[in-house]
Amino acid sequence: MIRLAEYPINAIAGTVATQLAKVIELEENFKKLLAPKLKLVGIDMPAKDLFRWGQEIARADLGKIPFYRWKEIEEHAIRPQLGLLIGAVEEELTNELTLLWTPWKADYLIQLENLMALIRNHCARLSQMTSDEVSSRLNPLLPEDIQKETLSRKAISVLANTDGVSCVLNGMREPSYVIDTMGVMDLEPFPISEKIYRAFL
Repeated sequence: MIRLAEYPINAIAGTVATQLAKVIELEENFKKLLAPKLKLVGIDMPAKDLFRWGQEIARADLGKIPFYRWKEIEEHAIRPQLGLLIGAVEEELTNELTLLWTPWKADYLIQLENLMALIRNHCARLSQMTSDEVSSRLNPLLPEDIQKETLSRKAISVLANTDGVSCVLNGMREPSYVIDTMGVMDLEPFPISEKIYRAFL
């Protein structure tokens, strides 16, 4: 699936590789210093395997993960599991472990957040390359004023102005998608050439 959209790139220092190494080092520290002293209840995995996101991400082929898919991984896998595991650890902390856990957790959360932000940028760049390719085929066949619109508006406008199309179904999971789509209603109608569709065969 290709999501026809523009992908913002945020200014973040560092590289995925460098940040990944920091996260993995912290996970190894947890495994050596904290895990042997933890006795967890209700978690069906060894304590040494609780925090492995750096190692899991290192095995992933980030060059094949589009932005929307990475966002789903963050929101529905990494963040929920992270919260669950942190809660499980903190229920079992002794005074001695708290002294080790508190600074480790603070550092890990910062470094993992930075890693996810860098990966978001990486995936956004890849997805933007696909969007740019679609726009390069589409723009020469659109009116000049439509060419300046976002890719999603261009695509919806083409469909909405195609003869025989009375309704365009559009996924709008976030408020920003809704706002962007509403802008289509302000665009002037324009004739659709068969060349537009043939450009993507």
